[in-house]
Amino acid sequence: MDKIKKLLTKANPRGLVAATALLLAVVTLLQDLRLLLFNLLLVLIVFRLVCCNFRGIFTKFALLCPLAVFLALAAALSTPGHEIAGIRLGGFALMLSAEGIRKALRLLLRMFNSLGIIFLLLELVGTRRFLHTLRLFKVPALFIRLAEFILRYFGLVAAELTRMQLARKARCFSFRQSIIRTNVMRTLTQLIGVLFLRSLSRGERIYLAMLSRGYAGDFQTYIPEQKTEGTNTLGIGAVLYSMLLLLLDKGWVRW
Repeated sequence: MDKIKKLLTKANPRGLVAATALLLAVVTLLQDLRLLLFNLLLVLIVFRLVCCNFRGIFTKFALLCPLAVFLALAAALSTPGHEIAGIRLGGFALMLSAEGIRKALRLLLRMFNSLGIIFLLLELVGTRRFLHTLRLFKVPALFIRLAEFILRYFGLVAAELTRMQLARKARCFSFRQSIIRTNVMRTLTQLIGVLFLRSLSRGERIYLAMLSRGYAGDFQTYIPEQKTEGTNTLGIGAVLYSMLLLLLDKGWVRW
């Protein structure tokens, strides 16, 4: 088990990022629900091997579940086919078909597969080394800078929101109340507005502080290269696995 974990965490970042991009492209093209489900289970197993905090990936999935469910429902209700159930309101009708259900399931599995692969890549490579690898692939510097700022200050905004929530609780406000109530809606809108204003003010202060320290649009960082034997093994394996998935999905290889 320790050897497997060491192999996974000591992979060459450049080869692993390239192989992951190929795997993501293949996953978005898969049509077979069984292959999508198998790949998702495999990603979760690998994530469990390399990460002690296994609940973290489910927490990240839970944050994105509302959007995924909304898109899946939209796909299920907008796909024509053999009608299973439907609601008709005058000239407006919502129909649920067997084809729509399959399309919704395929969309959900593709989304969770893609997110799982991205989370696994960040866990294996690390955020800092991942951004450095993107720089080696000639990704535009502006995109990398924006990604770095978002990742850096997302935690600050979350901490600010937590402090504001604690202040509301100290004033006997409960976030478990129904959002339909007028006072709850007013409180939440004020919370969002104040958070936006505080974030904007903090951003201006940080930007002025960076300019006073000579910031000119780029950072000078040093990241030592990893030199280990067999660092490309995982990347090559991911490429072969991606090709196998594509062959199985197209029916060129029977299983």
